Amino acid sequence: MKKSTIKFIGIVLLLFQVKVFSSERDVYTLKTSGDCYECNLEGANLYRQNLYKANLSYANLEEANLSKTNLSKADLFESKLRATNLSSADLFMANLSGGYLSKANFTKSNLAEADLSFATCIKTDFYRAALNNAKLNEANLSKSNLSRANMSYSSLASANITQANLSRSNLEGANLDEANLSKSNLRNANLKKANLSGANLYQSILINANLTLSDLSFSSLVGANLTSANLNNTNLEYANLNGANLKNADLTNAVLDGANLQNVFLCNTRLPWGVDNSNCLEKN
Repeated sequence: MKKSTIKFIGIVLLLFQVKVFSSERDVYTLKTSGDCYECNLEGANLYRQNLYKANLSYANLEEANLSKTNLSKADLFESKLRATNLSSADLFMANLSGGYLSKANFTKSNLAEADLSFATCIKTDFYRAALNNAKLNEANLSKSNLSRANMSYSSLASANITQANLSRSNLEGANLDEANLSKSNLRNANLKKANLSGANLYQSILINANLTLSDLSFSSLVGANLTSANLNNTNLEYANLNGANLKNADLTNAVLDGANLQNVFLCNTRLPWGVDNSNCLEKN
């Protein structure tokens, strides 16, 4: 073997050792001081650690194991958490704003009052997570799993929630002003008193959804499936419902001033002026 080849292999091995050492050093720094700004913790095992109020801003935590770890009030500003395991972790009031959280696992984690504003959460798993009173303004939650998540009174203004799974989620009192929920699954979701003014719900699934007392003014519900949805006392002023399915839906006392009801499917639909069966004999 040539000396140059041996020298090259030696340099590669040395660089690998430096990287591993650096990661171990950063783990030690985090555990002893709680201050790990811009640390490299990629793939680190931090299972069940107590990282209360830790400074992890700009840190690399990709593919790390933080399951059941206490990260309450921790600073994770613009941190990298791609494919990180945070299942059952405590992130109460944590700062995750601007972070890269795509494909991370937050199942059953506590994110109550956490800040995820401007975070990238594509294909992220939030199944049964607590996100009540959390800030998700302008976050990208496209194709994420939010099934059975508690998002009551959270703020998702202008968030991208396209093609997401929000079935059986609790969004009571949530702020979804101008959010994009097109082609999302909101079957059996609780949206009572939610603010959906100007929201995009194009071709979204809202079967059995509870939308009582919610604000859907100026929203787009084009092609949405609202079968058996409860829209009692809902504000639908200037909403676009063109082609929406309102079979068995309850719009009693709903405000429909200026709403576009062209091509809507009506069968056993309770409207403010009575029950409408216009389309019951048509296939849908």
